[in-house]
Amino acid sequence: MRFFAGSGPYRVIGVSLSYCKEAAYGDRLTVERAAADNGIYYIRTRKGEETCLEAMVKTEKI
Repeated sequence: MRFFAGSGPYRVIGVSLSYCKEAAYGDRLTVERAAADNGIYYIRTRKGEETCLEAMVKTEKI
């Protein structure tokens, strides 16, 4: 998998993903945190009071 962000192509070298059963396609979620630093991209969302999606993608430039 490759994606292009910033100054060149990157390769995905790690992925972490967790989600809650209550979230369904089309649900509206609130982005609680989103960050990117040094090739690591992180996002956390919630539905009501529960964290619904937490994802981390680690990349390296190729």
